[in-house]
Amino acid sequence: MAIQQCPNGHQYDSSIYGNNCPFCPSEATHLSVGGGAGTPPPFNPQPSFDAGGGSTQVMGGGGYDAAPTVPVEGYDEPTQLMDEPGTEPMQQTFDEGRTKIRAIDGDENASNGRKLVGILVTYDLNPCGQVFPIYEGRNMVGRDQSCDIALTSDDKVSSKHLLIVWRNGEGIMWGEDQMSSNGTFVNDKFASEKFQLNNGDVLLVGKTKFLYLAIPQF
Repeated sequence: MAIQQCPNGHQYDSSIYGNNCPFCPSEATHLSVGGGAGTPPPFNPQPSFDAGGGSTQVMGGGGYDAAPTVPVEGYDEPTQLMDEPGTEPMQQTFDEGRTKIRAIDGDENASNGRKLVGILVTYDLNPCGQVFPIYEGRNMVGRDQSCDIALTSDDKVSSKHLLIVWRNGEGIMWGEDQMSSNGTFVNDKFASEKFQLNNGDVLLVGKTKFLYLAIPQF
């Protein structure tokens, strides 16, 4: 083995390579950068996408000529990643399947500014108990979802079943059945006419039994 060192400091076996250092690039491998000879910068290929032709192109680092465009089989059109004129914004498309979280209205919004004057408590709809507020003015009880107290799961309740009214001038809670199919019962008695609702009274509306609790005014 004949060890020889080239002008660039590389050591190699001259019996195999002669005077041509295998570690030094030959003149054919040098690329011209800006018209002058020199060592090209490191090649660091990065993919880029041709949005006009629907093809994939690999670009070299600075100083290299652009690599040829390589078509991707099976893709005739470029993938649209950005909004374009005449198309629906991407945000609107994704919103259709997005879970939306809304804030729960407070008591002030639920009552439309009316004062809380009583509550109806039942264990028929929920074994742990459920509370329905009664506000000053008109309170409609029925199966219709538009009612203030909507009993949608009780098939014995009429769409507009019972009206409960509180007037500040009177200071009395009144109830009146709305000609419902199954009627309204107060303390196990059929209420055929307008009746006064007192603290501790038990109402039966359809199959749902309520306990009425008045809220003392202060």
